[in-house]
Amino acid sequence: MVVSVAQPPETKKPTKDIRKDVRSVWFIAEPNGQQLGEIMRLVEDGKCKGVVISVWGIELGESA
Repeated sequence: MVVSVAQPPETKKPTKDIRKDVRSVWFIAEPNGQQLGEIMRLVEDGKCKGVVISVWGIELGESA
């Protein structure tokens, strides 16, 4: 299962070497401490893991 809160996962889906049974869902996230705690427990229990597909640098402007 691929879950995205940034954009529909299909826009970043690989074109080759992908399993046919992988499902995806996109939703708008609202801050919720209880839900974040549940996610934390899933990660700590090894039932959920993040996968980094890209990294963007942050350009810092000069302060005035």
